This record gives sequence, structure tokens and C-alpha cells, in this order.
Amino acid sequence: MAAPPPCLVSLDGRLAKIGDALMDAAEVEALARALLGARAAMLPRRFPVLFDGVPILLGDGFSHTVDAEGRRLACVHLPGAGWVGAEVRE
Repeated sequence: MAAPPPCLVSLDGRLAKIGDALMDAAEVEALARALLGARAAMLPRRFPVLFDGVPILLGDGFSHTVDAEGRRLACVHLPGAGWVGAEVRE
């Protein structure tokens, strides 16, 4: 298995160098979404945790709401990915 490419962030925090590519925030977010989508489609599935040994961060990044269609949602804010939600069913 190949090692992941080096990932560096510029001193002003506006650019990231991932491997040989220089990307702005929008490009990094697009890459993250593509990678998350690819991993979600791969086997074996990784439940209930995505990565073993990753510490859990506690903070204000949790919310619950009701969407326009009346579904109850539990949401978690993931740095770099934004808000991720799941419908809460009884």
C-alpha cells in the first residue's frame, strides 16, 4: 500500500499542497467529498467507526433540527467537511 501524499498548508492558511497539487479551500473540500464518497462505496464497510483509534472531539459541533419536510435530523459539524446529518427515526 502506498503512503498517503504529504499535505502542507501555507502560512496564511489559504492554500494547501497535497502531493504535487496546490489547492485552495474549495478545491480541498471538493477532494474531501470525492474521497469520502469513494470510501463510502468501497468494501469492506467500516461500521460503527470510520477509523480505529481516532480520538473523539467534544465541543459545540452538534445540533438537531427539523427540515422543511418535517424530518428530525441530528447533525455533527466536521472540520473541513461541514455539517453532516442523519434522520432520527423512532
